[in-house]
Amino acid sequence: MIMVLSHLSRCLPHPVAPAAACTAQIPGTIKERSSSAAKRQGIAITILVLLAALFALAPAANANDNMGGIHLRTVDSGVVSGGVWYDTYNGFEKGYAYKSFNPPAATEIQWARLYVGIYCGHMQNNYPGKAEISLDTDNDGKGDQILGQEEMNVEYTYPGNGGTGPVYLGNGNRVTSDYIFSYDMKSQLMGKPIGVAVKTEKAPASSFDGRIKFMALVVAYNDNDGDKIYYWINEGHDPMSQLNDGGYTGETTFSTSRVSESEDKEFSATLSSLYMASVDGIYTLNGDELMGNGAPQGEYFGTEDWDVTDSIELGEDTELQYERSGAYFKIPLALLRISYRERPEGTLEVTSFPPGAQILLDDQETEKVTNATLLSVAAGEHTVQAVLEDNEKYREANPVTVTVRNKETTTVNITFPQINGSIDITSEPHGAWVYLDGKNMSVLSDTFLEGVIIGEHTVELLKPGYGNATATVLLEEDQTESVELELVELAANASANGTVQTAGVGYTGRPFSLYRHGAVKGNVAVQKSEGYSGLLGKGMSATYPVEVSVPEAATVTDARLYVYTTWSHDAGILQGKASSPGVEMDGESLEREAVYSDRKGNGTYDYPVETHCYALTGIRPGNRTITFTVTNTGGPEDKFATYGVVLFLVAEDPDGKEIEYWVGEGSDAVYANPEFNVDTSTAETSIQFPGTLNMTAIAEGELYAISTAASGSGNRVLFNGRTRANVLSGGSSGISIARMNVSADVLRSENIAGIGSVGEETKGDYLENRNLILIVTKALEGGFPVSTAPSSKGGEGDDSEENSSDPTSTVNLTNPSLHATGPIEEILDPSQRTYEVRVISNPPGALISVDYEYRGKTSPGTVTGLAAGNHTVSVALDGFEPVEERFFLTTNQTMNFDLKTRATTVLQREKIEAGQEGLLDQEEYGGIYVTSSPEGTIFVDGKKTGFTSPAVVYGLKEGKHTVQVKVASVQGTKAQDKIIFPIEKKEVIVGKGVITPISITSFENPVLARPAINSTAFNQSVFTVNGEPRQYRVGESFAVQSTQNFITLRQDDAYVTYTIFADNTSELVLEPRSYTLNSIRVESDPPGADISVDGYPTGYTTPYLVRNISDQEHVLLVSKPGYYPIRTTVRVSGTDLVRRFVLEPYLYGSLSVQSNPAGGKIYLNGKNTGRKTPFVFQYMAVGEYSIKVTQNQTKATYEGFMVEPYKMNELNLTLKKGR
Repeated sequence: MIMVLSHLSRCLPHPVAPAAACTAQIPGTIKERSSSAAKRQGIAITILVLLAALFALAPAANANDNMGGIHLRTVDSGVVSGGVWYDTYNGFEKGYAYKSFNPPAATEIQWARLYVGIYCGHMQNNYPGKAEISLDTDNDGKGDQILGQEEMNVEYTYPGNGGTGPVYLGNGNRVTSDYIFSYDMKSQLMGKPIGVAVKTEKAPASSFDGRIKFMALVVAYNDNDGDKIYYWINEGHDPMSQLNDGGYTGETTFSTSRVSESEDKEFSATLSSLYMASVDGIYTLNGDELMGNGAPQGEYFGTEDWDVTDSIELGEDTELQYERSGAYFKIPLALLRISYRERPEGTLEVTSFPPGAQILLDDQETEKVTNATLLSVAAGEHTVQAVLEDNEKYREANPVTVTVRNKETTTVNITFPQINGSIDITSEPHGAWVYLDGKNMSVLSDTFLEGVIIGEHTVELLKPGYGNATATVLLEEDQTESVELELVELAANASANGTVQTAGVGYTGRPFSLYRHGAVKGNVAVQKSEGYSGLLGKGMSATYPVEVSVPEAATVTDARLYVYTTWSHDAGILQGKASSPGVEMDGESLEREAVYSDRKGNGTYDYPVETHCYALTGIRPGNRTITFTVTNTGGPEDKFATYGVVLFLVAEDPDGKEIEYWVGEGSDAVYANPEFNVDTSTAETSIQFPGTLNMTAIAEGELYAISTAASGSGNRVLFNGRTRANVLSGGSSGISIARMNVSADVLRSENIAGIGSVGEETKGDYLENRNLILIVTKALEGGFPVSTAPSSKGGEGDDSEENSSDPTSTVNLTNPSLHATGPIEEILDPSQRTYEVRVISNPPGALISVDYEYRGKTSPGTVTGLAAGNHTVSVALDGFEPVEERFFLTTNQTMNFDLKTRATTVLQREKIEAGQEGLLDQEEYGGIYVTSSPEGTIFVDGKKTGFTSPAVVYGLKEGKHTVQVKVASVQGTKAQDKIIFPIEKKEVIVGKGVITPISITSFENPVLARPAINSTAFNQSVFTVNGEPRQYRVGESFAVQSTQNFITLRQDDAYVTYTIFADNTSELVLEPRSYTLNSIRVESDPPGADISVDGYPTGYTTPYLVRNISDQEHVLLVSKPGYYPIRTTVRVSGTDLVRRFVLEPYLYGSLSVQSNPAGGKIYLNGKNTGRKTPFVFQYMAVGEYSIKVTQNQTKATYEGFMVEPYKMNELNLTLKKGR
């Protein structure tokens, strides 16, 4: 006996461990018993006694002290990519039961177990019987591989009466009247259906019942996708009974504290209960009461699944409590899964002009308006439509088909054709800039504006030196209105806005300085090595290598290095200042000879644009790479950026040409823009080259114009009266060098060159002018004078930018790729990185342009794909003065614009008051209005709300929710709530800013049928059923409660209903029908209520004429936060209708939730609202709320916070660790 006890002590670490694991160690177990071997039978009986004694001494593990039982504990947990799947046979056949299981396809089975529950017939007595559990591997409906042959021949005794409680058998256990056996199925599942057969029989003269209560197959599997599913399988056999459980409540723990994922990462959580009872139990998870279905699927066995995402607190373990609701209840299994799903999806940015249009995706309302971003859009092809409310000024736009790619953002811009007229504008004097509704039209008077949208407009003319003139016109379709205005000249030194203009301030041009006028027999070269550096902080560097080839016979007589910098400022105070670059040549420091600077002179971003000049020595004959390093040697907050370097090199060579050259240098930012009172004539940098030339000795003339930030549009280079347009095109982050043949334009003396910004038709190009270099090559003996020298580069329009010297030159400078050293803030090669700019304006809705190109977005909006460097953002909104700002982009950036209006204070009311910006998000959530008969407690998604019907529950995330109502207890059952409704749980769709009504009654019909629509004509079309907002696709089944119903499809923007008759038919065929269309004018008191037709949000608010409504039955819903919604049925039969609704208010207040620290997730009544602190919830029904805020394993909870009517109710919570 001592030996047997020793074996038992090693194999039973705790009382819930199955005895099957010990079979190999203990001879004479029940599994090996033979009815003909009396001795072995005696040993088995002895062992049973010992087992009972051991378990009587062991701790109860929180099981029922009176009844006994096996407390639920985790038998397996882990992470899989596929999931945890289960299926059940729900009983209750006697003697034989068969179930075919079809697990999902898997690449690997991580864990699998089959459970079988058998009823013996009595809570305590031993009614002997046998069971054979076998697998059907060939799916012929018969078992062909035995899993287990089980003997059931033990009694059960209650611990409360001095008994031993659970009895452990080879593959299972007995608790009260039930045996449960389990079997490892990991090696049995072969990726195809598998059947299980259970056969029971009683022993002779036995009262053994033998009915099979349940079978359950639970599988944890991998499928090699990107999902991560954390799971826990908690197993036991925990009973409770009204006769002797003493009010027992069971509990089990899931070790969710081990989940190692970011708190901000989206997840879903599902809890499953597999229970044995005729009535489901009561469950509480982490203190949140879960609502059960009430009735099991089988006679004495059922399953229940809950979405418990909002109850999971990552970083903490999860506690499940369960208790009976009827006379008797058992639970053998509880499964928890936390899923991080990866599906192919992308983002869809939908913009429109004008904005504010309802967005439809694949013919479904998205409840968003342009401009908006649709997140988590399934990858693939989609149809995008936009519906604009103001149909008086715009025509309908065609749908757009787009392809959304996984993890990418796709942009769709829809332009509504506007209904136009024209305006004929004349002025005295002419040449005034024309503004229409505050927007610069970039044209001068006199002009004819075509394509102007109908309606009232304000025309304003601006001309430097004259006062502004304004007129108002009312434009109708295809009509032309004439405007004649006279401008009054201002006094000297005054401008239109009364400010004094000072020469050299702003974007007017200034002359270059002459660095050198020289002559050489040899060669002259100009070469750049560029690469935008981004902002360089203290100690940061950028390097620029240049390859130089100097002939052996040549001598370098002059070498000058130019370093072009911009945006020099003190980052601590955002104030412009001179930069402090340290420049090295092959590691040797260079002394700066000169620096030129220019700046805007006012406003924000008034940062210097600088040209730094260095004399170079020691460049010897031969081939070499010279590396120039630019380092910020300024203070800790000093920053600047560099475009690169330009090397001017003169080499004397006996075999070279006779050359005369002039080098002009400086730094001059020019910008022809009427906003700054700078026009083309003043936005020009110039230089006059001194000296007199022998015209008969000239072979060629070349002009180099060097600028930075040039876009290639709106600039010009001038030489002796001849213009070359848009030849500077290095880009906003590059160095532009325009190398032009000017042989035909060279004069004997007074040669003049210039670089200018051109703004005659549009705003000019922003330019940072740096150098003008003239090189004249003299004719060799036998050469041609300039008047007859052939040139392929001469003539207007034939000039092009060239980035290398004359290929015949013996001084060759190449431009290898840029190399960066040191901890620079951004990638130096702008082609390797793009950024985005978020534009916000007050008021919102302004058109956003970048570099004078409308980007199809309105504020607040984000413009993506912008290269690093200089850009200009401008915003324009009807009735407000347009604003623009030039900025330097080196990272993602947000820009804020405060718009001013010249109009009355009515427009000023559109602006948001300081500190109230968060209220703009008030329609990021919605609510439901629950009525029931009888009245009861409202549960949403299984969570108790604390409200009793009828009531409004607001602050819910948009999307699908489940609603249940529990009423007072029924006599004879446990004192608790109990469902008594034919339909115990209903689904409801919550929209942003909408309160959706839902009714649950005890006298409504139960679900009659679940048919599916079959239709070739409407394949995959979306429809609603009986006016409810949930949308289905053709081919998908749906539930109905009566024989006659109707569905609604959107056909060509029409709401078309079809009557359907459903009984027990599983499929209904739908064919197109003829119909007539009418309109319904929907009004409400108060106005501004959202209108839905047959569950589809129209995107319009009352009062509004809803068009294209078919004949037959329809459902109208009007909803406005702060008021009870109204849902009514109308029948349309050939005439237009008017429906007016008087909305009754409910008592509401605002709820402000703040936390320390901020950024915590906000839960209301156990539901995650999707918002984070601080946040203000408006239109919250008066009453008590359970409020919880969680963040990074800290939390705070306030039970019973009272929201009082018509006031701001503020709650500030301090987050702490622990429950």
